[in-house]
Amino acid sequence: MSSQLDKAGTPSKANLEKDGDLLQHPSPGQSGHSFYMNSKYSNPAFVDDSIPTTRVPTLERTFLPMRPIRKVCPNYLAGTKPPPRRLEAPQRLLIILDLNGTLFYKTKNKAYVARPYLDLFNEFLFDHFTVMVWSSARPESVGKMIEKGFGERAKDLDRVWSRDYFGLHEADYHRRVLTVKDLDYVWAEMRREQQQQQQQQQQQQHEQHLLSRGGSDTNHPTSEYIAACIDDGGAELQRGWSADTSLSQSIVTAYDQTNTIIIDDSREKTQLQPFNRLLIKTFAGEKDDVALMHAMAYLKEAMFYDNVSAFIRHHPFTTSGALQPDFVQSLAAEYQATDQQRPELEKLENAKMQPRRQGKKKRWRHQEGKRQELEDNKRQRQLGTRRQHQQQSEHQHTTHDRQQEQAQEHKRKACKQHC
Repeated sequence: MSSQLDKAGTPSKANLEKDGDLLQHPSPGQSGHSFYMNSKYSNPAFVDDSIPTTRVPTLERTFLPMRPIRKVCPNYLAGTKPPPRRLEAPQRLLIILDLNGTLFYKTKNKAYVARPYLDLFNEFLFDHFTVMVWSSARPESVGKMIEKGFGERAKDLDRVWSRDYFGLHEADYHRRVLTVKDLDYVWAEMRREQQQQQQQQQQQQHEQHLLSRGGSDTNHPTSEYIAACIDDGGAELQRGWSADTSLSQSIVTAYDQTNTIIIDDSREKTQLQPFNRLLIKTFAGEKDDVALMHAMAYLKEAMFYDNVSAFIRHHPFTTSGALQPDFVQSLAAEYQATDQQRPELEKLENAKMQPRRQGKKKRWRHQEGKRQELEDNKRQRQLGTRRQHQQQSEHQHTTHDRQQEQAQEHKRKACKQHC
């Protein structure tokens, strides 16, 4: 990548045109040139049979970014193949949330409608996991959705990433391009913060150790001792650190593919880590949507496994199954639902427990109705045909009788004339 960029960080024209290695993307003002995701530069993960194929709406008229999309790492796929091992205690996963289309629906008047059960979903997430937001929307839009959907709980988010965190070219930032959420960026950033935190803690502990050895009064060590340690080039600090066995570490959790899940409505945006994602249908304002309830039920089970990427591969997430009654009841009991949410939970408990059976009944009734309608139409056609034949027969008899009467009348008149 570095060889394909000039010093200003923008792709050079020579490299873009060289051997056709990269596409020449038009500027935002040009028209008639659209490079979509079905290009030869689309990721092979789209056609990998081993990747879940949950159907979600694809992006339309979306440009490919100027920087090519890398392929799925083979080491990542290899790490998902071993069967997951169930843990005795749940682990604290990192949950990465998308906003628009996943948690919110943006209306025509640019108002944001929250997905049903979002409040319960947030309470569940913040109680069990580390939660962050990563959206391809601009910072101002992300701020509005955060305020709308999280309220006071927004302060509990570990971090909020918007469009600024995709490494987009300046021209791509202001147009509709495919934004890929590479979780390696998140993991690398958290590792960097972990190292910084570890260094800061070590430095603080070193200083405390030096101060404690600087004089008889550990609360007020001599400044000469500290200065001598500094002049010594840190040798005393290293000796003090190696001799101290009571220094403990409380470092932030390191996250990777074994303990990270991203919840999104786009397969294309999450293509690089296909077994760390929960794909849900794009929210379009439906009031009876229960996708977040399915996600909660799935996360409640996934948190007990040592490798969530392997768990997702061996037990794919779906929203087509039935929610267990005990899960809905326990969820309603664990979290105090509002007066508006309680009827929804009761309706969900009563009407959504066996959707497949209800679906079969509906299909059977529909088929029976169609069959009855066809039989009625057939009977009506038969009756109509009979009536038509009867009318034709009556008309023929009437015509024949009239013709006979006319013939007899004609004979009588002829006889009178001759006689």
